[in-house]
Amino acid sequence: MKGVAMFKRHIIGISVTAVLLVLAYVAYAFISKDDIILMVQKQIEKNFHQKVTFSNVSISVLPSLTAEIDDLALYQDEQNKMVEVKKIVLNLNIDTLMQKELVIESIEITSPAINIDPNATASEKDTSADSNRSFDPKNLKFLKKVTLRDGSVNYGSRYHIGKISADIVLSPEIIKIEKLKATVGQNGLSAVVSGLVDIQKETITLNLAAKSSSLKTLLQQFDINTSARSDSLENFKFAGTVKADRKGLLLKNARIILDDTHVDFETVVKDYNASTMAFRTTVDEIDLNRYLPDTNGSHDADGSVASGDVQSSKDLTPLIELVKKLRISNSVKIGSLKIKNYELSDIFIKGKIANGKVRINPVAFKIYDGKFEGSIAVDLKNREPYFDIKYRIKQADIESVFKQRKVPEIITGRVNLLTHITTFGSTIDDLLENADADIALFGDDLMFNKYDIDAALEGFDKATSFDMIDLAGVVAGPLGIVLVNTYDAIEMKKTLDKGGQTKIVKLMASWKVRDLVASARDVAIKTPKNRIAVKGDIDLKNARIKRLYIAILNKRGCAKFLQKIKMLDDGSIDVSDKLNVVTTPFKKLFDRGEQCRVFYRGRVK
Repeated sequence: MKGVAMFKRHIIGISVTAVLLVLAYVAYAFISKDDIILMVQKQIEKNFHQKVTFSNVSISVLPSLTAEIDDLALYQDEQNKMVEVKKIVLNLNIDTLMQKELVIESIEITSPAINIDPNATASEKDTSADSNRSFDPKNLKFLKKVTLRDGSVNYGSRYHIGKISADIVLSPEIIKIEKLKATVGQNGLSAVVSGLVDIQKETITLNLAAKSSSLKTLLQQFDINTSARSDSLENFKFAGTVKADRKGLLLKNARIILDDTHVDFETVVKDYNASTMAFRTTVDEIDLNRYLPDTNGSHDADGSVASGDVQSSKDLTPLIELVKKLRISNSVKIGSLKIKNYELSDIFIKGKIANGKVRINPVAFKIYDGKFEGSIAVDLKNREPYFDIKYRIKQADIESVFKQRKVPEIITGRVNLLTHITTFGSTIDDLLENADADIALFGDDLMFNKYDIDAALEGFDKATSFDMIDLAGVVAGPLGIVLVNTYDAIEMKKTLDKGGQTKIVKLMASWKVRDLVASARDVAIKTPKNRIAVKGDIDLKNARIKRLYIAILNKRGCAKFLQKIKMLDDGSIDVSDKLNVVTTPFKKLFDRGEQCRVFYRGRVK
């Protein structure tokens, strides 16, 4: 019985094969090779609306009916080829072929090359309405598979996408991209795509991956200026998933590895409007100095941008108009970041842009071994954009501030900073000139490392002159950098290092900034034996002292001794005799007396 059953199966198989062969040969008998060539040519011209040529078409009936086309060319115009294909293998539908209708069930394309001429004029291109038509979707109901090998796309002679391969399976409901691979640029970026297109549900799910061992080389091919550092833009990897439907697009589980940096992010774009999106980003650590472009010496020795390169008068109106159109929410986390001489860690930023208003709250990170917390609000709906910026720094290491500015570390300890800035304008110059700011630096138990202030003041009655410009810089707090920077750092360290140190029991430095002039409001320090206060104004625009007084106070806040600090008119620095800053000797105002004019009424008691 088993032998009979097996014999029946063989008979059925042979019969089916014979029928198919008969149909194939009948079809081939009734339809000549020239007919098939003509149908192929007409089908391509119908769907692409371009002139098409090929060198040869060969027909095979086993194991299925196929047409193999050699050296196919699709023309951009009468002379120039836009697409060249070494070989196309078409698996044809026998039933429709007998009716002299070409229906393709599968396509295998070998070595297709697309060449785009960026200099082609409009007249050289087919601009008719029909040229925008794509394949007739009805033909896709028979097409089951597309295979592509070793393809390339060239844009002129500069830009190249090569090693293109694809395996795509089609059905009336779903298009499955098993794998789509390509390489961008010469030895550049390799990319892989896979996923599903659900035609009925109108959804797309794509898995994306890309990598490059020399991203810098690729960017340079596109004329993008990059850093000259050899350790930047070398290793690059990307992976993520894109989901799309009628409502918008979601990029999820995305990760970028750039050299030693790992970035994870997700993005949602609503209604396919790039100005309406939300994103979340997490970065472990990044040194931006590795990626800043080479600006051919436009940076100073300390890494800051040379003043001549800053376009402070640049009109911000185009940027403002762009931001007005945005509806974006975002959050960013960065473990650590280096840029210029700044090192930040534990960064968290959350913001929203909508209806012409920007709200960024909080802006938080660690800097100078302290914690920065702040917020930024921008109203772009006014005639001139209005900015409101608030921030504070808790328990920052003030010695780190001096190190970052590359001036002698004359004070150590922990301080706090409170700042509130409001301004308006459409250029950077306007924003600076219209700024109204309150700045306060305060701290307890600091150490002044130049000399013992109290010991120096004990013999002060016998001194005819006593220069305390460095002490004034300490008392001035956040504006003291201006005073310190007026002295040459080397000369200052050599001439002012008198030995000893002073404990600063309390520091308060509160300034009001308006019209780019900082005015002392409550600026004083307290040592174990003395209180010292500063009054006056500093021109921030020109980094010059307008008028400044430093006073040694008695218990009632009157000045026992007073010194005036000023700058020469030319503002020049003469290292030999430090003529940039001139100080008058402290004047002994009084020894005793019931009546005195109060110099300081602040919070340092």
